[in-house]
Amino acid sequence: MKRSPFTRRQNKYRAVKTTRDGILFDSKLESVVYGELQILQAGGLIKDMELQKEFVIEVNGKQICIYIADYFFTIVASGKRCVADAKGFLTDTFRLKWKLMQALYPQYQYEILKGKKLPGSFFK
Repeated sequence: MKRSPFTRRQNKYRAVKTTRDGILFDSKLESVVYGELQILQAGGLIKDMELQKEFVIEVNGKQICIYIADYFFTIVASGKRCVADAKGFLTDTFRLKWKLMQALYPQYQYEILKGKKLPGSFFK
């Protein structure tokens, strides 16, 4: 059966694009995490939050790919920069890029915010 050009195709992982504060997020989870991080930022626990921060993954002078972090911010208590991603499902591609990031940028703290593990858990 042919699809109508007016029918919206469902996301492969059933993620629903959501708008919050005028920002379009790829999923409801990303939107919820953003709200939680805003609360932490307002409370002074984190600062300098950036969304969709790009990192070049380069090995031996050759660019392999670009990793785009959902969130990048500073944890005030430790002064450490944190790379965080909201994921409902971890793909093989994501896992590979995540490991490359940790190997190439060891100075950052890394957090996958999945399901019930929302921001705040990395302050414990």
